[in-house]
Amino acid sequence: MVNLIKQNKTALGVSAPDYNFDSTLAAITHMLTTQSLDVQASLAAITSDTAFIDVDLTNKAGHKFPSGYPSRRAVLQMIVTKANGDTLFASGLFDANYEMQNVASPFEQHHDIINTQTQNQIYEMVMGDVNGTVTTVLERAASHLKDNRIPPAGFSTLHYAYDTCKIVGSALTDVDFNKNGATQGTGHDIVHYHIPLNNYSGTINVYTAVYYQTLPPAFLSDMSNYSSPEINTFLTMYANADKSPVKVDADTLLNISTGIKENILTTINISPNPTRDGKVLLSGIGYNSFQLEVFDQNGKKINVILTRKNNSIEVQLPTAKGIYFIRLNVNGQVKSYKILRI
Repeated sequence: MVNLIKQNKTALGVSAPDYNFDSTLAAITHMLTTQSLDVQASLAAITSDTAFIDVDLTNKAGHKFPSGYPSRRAVLQMIVTKANGDTLFASGLFDANYEMQNVASPFEQHHDIINTQTQNQIYEMVMGDVNGTVTTVLERAASHLKDNRIPPAGFSTLHYAYDTCKIVGSALTDVDFNKNGATQGTGHDIVHYHIPLNNYSGTINVYTAVYYQTLPPAFLSDMSNYSSPEINTFLTMYANADKSPVKVDADTLLNISTGIKENILTTINISPNPTRDGKVLLSGIGYNSFQLEVFDQNGKKINVILTRKNNSIEVQLPTAKGIYFIRLNVNGQVKSYKILRI
C-alpha cells in the first residue's frame, strides 16, 4: 500500500518526496523479515509412503501476527521436490495475480495437519456480517468467523481482555497453537505436514516459507461489486500495483532419503524422564553422526553440556525446573523429545 501511494502520489495529491517513501519501505521490509516471525522445518519421521515434516512458527512481535487491518494475512507455503526438481507436493501457492490457489469456500479453516495439496495454512482474521456471511466491509462486520493469527509469547485465553482479541475457529482446539500441553503463551504454532510419497524412491528437498500480504486480491471482492469514481480509481491503481507478497522467513531441508529401511531413532532410548538432577542419557546413538539442540518451553535455544559415554550421550540440562525439548538429528533423521526437569 505504501508503494501504491508512492506510485500514484500526484493523483492522490501527496507531496512527500520519493526518498521518504523509500526509507519507510525499507523499514517495513526490515521489520517483516527480521522482527516478525521465525520459521523452522524438521523431519519428524519418514516411512515407505509418507514424509512427516513439522514446521514450527515463532511469533517474534509483541502482538498477533499478522496484526492490524483485517485485510492482512500470512501464508505458509510448503513445496517438496524430487531429486530432479519435479514437484512432489505443493501447498500455499499463488497464481499470477498473487491470489491463493485451491482455497476452500467460504474461507480456509486453520489446519494442525496438512496431508493434501488442496489444504493451505493461512493466518488471518475473517469477518462475518449479521447473517454469519463472510464480509470484507468494516461497517458490516458483526463477528469473527476465524482468527488464527499467531499470538505473541505470553498470550493467554485467561487474560481479562481476551474477549477483544479472541482465537476463533479450529485454532482454538489445536494442541500446539500457542500451547505446550496445558501451558499457554508459547507464541508458537506447529503445522504437521504428512507428505504422500506416491511410490517415489530417492531423495527429496523441502522448501517452506511464510509470505505476508497487505491486501490480497480476494479482499476487494465486495468493493468490486460497486462503482463510484473513488472506487474505480482505487481499483485501477491496485490493478497496476506490484502485489507480490513479502517473504517473511524460510527454511529448507535438503537431500532427505526416502529409502530409509531402518529408523535409527526407534533404537534410541532417553532416560530418566522426568529428571531430578537435570541429567538425561540418550542411549543407542552408537557412533552415528548426530546433531543435538535443546530448547526451553518458550522455544528459546539454550546451551547445554554434552558428554560422550560409549554409544550414549549425556545431556546436562540447566538448573531451572520446567519443560525442555531435545531435538536430535541422527544421519538426517530428526526427532524431538519432551523432558521434564523436576
